[in-house]
Amino acid sequence: MTLAYAASRGKKPIVVDLRAEGVPIPEASRRARKEECSVCGTVKRYFFNRIAADSGFTAVATGHNLDDEAARLLGNLLHWDDGHLSRQHPLLPESEGGLVRKVKPLWRVSEVETASYGFLKGIDFVTEECPMSEDATSLVYKEALSLIEEAMPGTRRRFYQGFLKNRDVLKNFVENGKDKNGDVPELFNVHLGFPRKNQSPPDQDIDGRSRKCITCGAPTYAETCSYCRLKETVAKARRRTEKKSG
Repeated sequence: MTLAYAASRGKKPIVVDLRAEGVPIPEASRRARKEECSVCGTVKRYFFNRIAADSGFTAVATGHNLDDEAARLLGNLLHWDDGHLSRQHPLLPESEGGLVRKVKPLWRVSEVETASYGFLKGIDFVTEECPMSEDATSLVYKEALSLIEEAMPGTRRRFYQGFLKNRDVLKNFVENGKDKNGDVPELFNVHLGFPRKNQSPPDQDIDGRSRKCITCGAPTYAETCSYCRLKETVAKARRRTEKKSG
């Protein structure tokens, strides 16, 4: 379907063979003992950024809609994931470490509105859930928000847009505000994950230099990026299997 859509518009999609790359999703999920949806996300984000950077693209645009972003926000709040909360935004700027700018142009549009537009314009689209998302917690969060939305229309939009509005206020306070003693309250830094003014973001060293994966050179929060760690896990598991069978 994707290839046909691209061909109808004279575009040639970039296709990555994950089997050739050594990380087929079902096998990688089994070897790493992680859910397929999680593994797919790791691999997808890696190649989106790498291909965009190698091709000289100025941004990576994804089709995440209001339902997706609100569900993600609910999950981050329920787990108090300060790192993800601090980075959740429909526009993430590029970084010197090699992260290409990310944009989500459909963040204001609901899933129903997106499907309605595709139907009215005669655009063929997949109606089934992704087979990799069978155990994805995001579907649970989506269902919960749908129940609330049904009882209180507009809640999903207010929930996400309210977060974006207050996120900016809190971030500005952390970067520039001070308490009565002239200090920025540590509470905001610990629980919201926003760096203080002149403090390096979590993906940079203390001197401000961006970290790079020692294996592939991709930007990372650790010595080795999550993709390379996953790939190595699969490779090690394969070697153990071959050793036992040989």
